[in-house]
Amino acid sequence: MYSEPSAKQKNIIIMGRSIKNRMKISVISRNKAIVIKNFREHKPLLFN
Repeated sequence: MYSEPSAKQKNIIIMGRSIKNRMKISVISRNKAIVIKNFREHKPLLFN
């Protein structure tokens, strides 16, 4: 296998992952908001 990464390396890896995930989440939520907005404009009956 590989040697256990140091605490510093782990923190860097975790930070990098959380930044990536946050970016991914913000993109997904933005897309969801756009989709919902379009739905409301085209199919207002669904949301009454």
